[in-house]
Amino acid sequence: MAVPLGGGASAAPYGGDAELADGDESDLRQAKVRIVGSGYFETLGTPLLSGRELTPADATDDVVKVLVDEVLAERTWPGESAVGKRIYVKVAVPGVWFEVAGVVGHQRHDGLTGVSREAIYFPAGFQGINPAAWVVGTTGDPLALASAVRAAVARVDDRILVENLDPLAALVARAQAPTRLISLFIGFFGLLALVLALVGLYGVMTYLVRERRGEIAVRMAVGAAGRGILRMVMTRGLALAGAGIALGLGGALGLTRLMRSVLVEVTPTDPLTLASVTALFALMAAGASLLPARRAVRVDPMVTLRAE
Repeated sequence: MAVPLGGGASAAPYGGDAELADGDESDLRQAKVRIVGSGYFETLGTPLLSGRELTPADATDDVVKVLVDEVLAERTWPGESAVGKRIYVKVAVPGVWFEVAGVVGHQRHDGLTGVSREAIYFPAGFQGINPAAWVVGTTGDPLALASAVRAAVARVDDRILVENLDPLAALVARAQAPTRLISLFIGFFGLLALVLALVGLYGVMTYLVRERRGEIAVRMAVGAAGRGILRMVMTRGLALAGAGIALGLGGALGLTRLMRSVLVEVTPTDPLTLASVTALFALMAAGASLLPARRAVRVDPMVTLRAE
């Protein structure tokens, strides 16, 4: 299905004058190739950044006009306007030169994550090919217009079979499914790791308080306030948690390349995310340290010193 996130688009090698200056085609890159009709970008809300949209006449001119997306334009003509430039595309053997009529915003073709390949858009009717899918703008429930859409297509050509009627929200949900599953597993194991870390911190702090009962009793016997004892134990617990947070952040930053393939519109080093997770863990670590600290404050110095 040749719509964003629908897959089904073919790819072709392409290049500008710089890549073809020596006649060597080994430097050509790959781009998605789509056939689009009038109103396609407007219906999808994809902005026209420069130049103009395609018309049916662009498919029959001596030099066929095409649109390119912003990613392709920047890679091929960095810092320059792509409008009016020539682009060589191997949609046949040998390749053909086309003229760029305009530049449009980048669309994701195969998924929401990872690197999305640049695209070249040809006008409907190019080489006798028409779009394989139509995009209909609606308000309200799009499936409520299913019958009207089928009837409209039949009025144009009753031999055309309308095979699938899917709202774009369904394509987005389908594209999100792998990421959602991966996120679910990552979230589960992350929560499990957090629980184990807090249980471990609680156990260590309980052990340290038990081992230092004599010291705590002596401090309280000579006049140390409970608040001071509480602060001492809490400081030790937060110091241990801080060391763990520092190691965790270092490991997270070191594994950023592995995370890029499952993140959508957020970077692995997003400062807000890292700060939020750090604050959450610090808060929970403080809670895990609080119970042993309060137990230390309730130590009876006389009973403890006799036992020692």
